[in-house]
Amino acid sequence: MPSRGVRDRSPPGLLASKADAANAQSVEEAEREKPHRTRGSDDGAGIHELSGLNRLYSLLTMDEQEPVQVVELRISYRYAIAHPWVIQAIGGFLSAYFMEHPGFRVQRYMEELASGTHLWICEVPPSMKVLRLLKRLKEDIPPCNAQQIATDLPARPRYLIDCPE
Repeated sequence: MPSRGVRDRSPPGLLASKADAANAQSVEEAEREKPHRTRGSDDGAGIHELSGLNRLYSLLTMDEQEPVQVVELRISYRYAIAHPWVIQAIGGFLSAYFMEHPGFRVQRYMEELASGTHLWICEVPPSMKVLRLLKRLKEDIPPCNAQQIATDLPARPRYLIDCPE
């Protein structure tokens, strides 16, 4: 009998090959080995078991995770025209930074057509310093002026990378 979540594409009652038979058997064995929750036990609490793959993740629920700050990182049109390869380099840098610092995440990248600026919207944990990220980024790109743009209080912090004066 095929397990849930596994689609058997062979004709009913027949397995296409020995590999399919072995795969179906290993899936069935894995299903039998999974822990099952009985009715009434741990209702609402959920089962928090860690497999080899998800040991890297915490057991915190969404409500328990530390709050994140959303910031904008902008590249001026002038700087992007002077160094066109920088847009791809910054995207790669931010991807690598994501791998180094859990909690940091790029939500979105866009190019604002009206101003010509390139914009990355990032989630930053409160313990992380954005100025440190900018300092490391400045080491990998051509000389630039990186500064925080003044905004009203409810707006998210904005940082601009532009050509030096």
